[in-house]
Amino acid sequence: MKIKKNLFLLSVVLILPLFLGCSDPKYMSEKMFWKAEQKVGKVLKEKNNQLEEKDYQEIVSVYRKVVDSYPLEEVSLKAQFAISKLFLSQGKFDQAKKELKSIIQNFASKSKVASSAYFSIGNIYEAKGQWQEAFEEYDKIIDLYPLTTLGLRMPIYILQHYQKEKNDNGQENAYKRAVRHYESLLEEYKETPVYPVINDHLALIHLQRGNKDESMEVWDSIVKEYPDSLQAAKSFLVKGDIFSRNKEELPKAIGSYKEFIDKYPQSKLISKIKLKLGLLYFQNQELNESKDIFYGVLKDYSDKPPVCLDAYLGLSYCFRKDNNTDELMGIYRKIKKDYPDSKMALSVPIMVTQHYKSIKEDDKADIYLKKAISEYESILAEGQEETLKTRTAVSFLVLCYLAKDEKEKAIGLLNNMADKYPLNPTYLLDLGIVYMRINIPNKAVENFEKVIKKYPENQRVVKFATYQLKVLKDKIAK
Repeated sequence: MKIKKNLFLLSVVLILPLFLGCSDPKYMSEKMFWKAEQKVGKVLKEKNNQLEEKDYQEIVSVYRKVVDSYPLEEVSLKAQFAISKLFLSQGKFDQAKKELKSIIQNFASKSKVASSAYFSIGNIYEAKGQWQEAFEEYDKIIDLYPLTTLGLRMPIYILQHYQKEKNDNGQENAYKRAVRHYESLLEEYKETPVYPVINDHLALIHLQRGNKDESMEVWDSIVKEYPDSLQAAKSFLVKGDIFSRNKEELPKAIGSYKEFIDKYPQSKLISKIKLKLGLLYFQNQELNESKDIFYGVLKDYSDKPPVCLDAYLGLSYCFRKDNNTDELMGIYRKIKKDYPDSKMALSVPIMVTQHYKSIKEDDKADIYLKKAISEYESILAEGQEETLKTRTAVSFLVLCYLAKDEKEKAIGLLNNMADKYPLNPTYLLDLGIVYMRINIPNKAVENFEKVIKKYPENQRVVKFATYQLKVLKDKIAK
């Protein structure tokens, strides 16, 4: 009897947590949010992302149930951010702000979350042209959450705003204020792990203001005082990148990258840094050193095809610069053989043509141009599916047609592809660029305006097309 009683108690102990787990708020809230996501996904799929007002309301109500049921659980954050984004996409700024303020109120102790909400509110004010209100939100991040990613970045963001506005007084005041802020944080967090992180941002604000020497001094101090920190390693790379932008400072850039390789031989970035070093030697006209680096990369990373492909590309630059046709063609054959599906392999036919053109062997250039056109046309004739290979072939074929002065063929190809694959804006963008290249600006304008109208939700595409329109219209006005 005693044994049966013990077994009964044991079964209760084992089964009880299962029932308790079902009422655990975290589990239940995550389950509810998952169901909400499934329902929202279904609506988006049915409507093909073309939402009407009633669809927005339905989605908001789905997320709202999660928020109302579990207001202090983390999934509530996701739901509220989703709701705020929906309001923003509809231009309902006041409702979006209300949602974000609720997030701040409920999760003020979560610095990353609250700072993101303040930043989003600031962005709303910025979008409405209310900079002072936006500034106040950003300033709250600096004051309340100074060590978050956003808190550290905000002084730089504010300076960038005044630079975009070309407001000299605003720039100088923002810069001085930022320097004081970072120096105050450095004093407060001296000899702590966050010290080099703050110092790194001090260097960045100097650089943003155009004070390169001051930024270099700060990065040098990080290397000296905190040599084992992530920021010390970053310092070498940032300095190398900055020096590499000035032809006269290429030797300094080379030196900075070499120091990084010597000090951090086990870094995951070593292969990329060596490739960068090889290109810098090339740019500095040190072709033998450049080749040595690229051959070394091929030896050390033979098991990493993408790295080797970049090394072969670097070698092709060197041999092309040397006018060493035999070695260059050997590299191109190697690329075609070992990496047949790569973009680099697809570029070989047109690169061969360009090489012979550059060394004034026009007859050979014409022969290889015809071969290139034939190869790219064959790729497009292979099938009806749009792939990365076909998109790349189209780009190169357009260049070949233009090289043969067959403008109508280039335009016809892009129009055909745009009609065939209407969801891809690339072809219309390329068409606009072709019209610019052949100096038909009115047609280019017409094309970029068509892109903006047809793909309003693709921000990257709209931004690019808008910029090109500005360039074109300025050109036409002149």
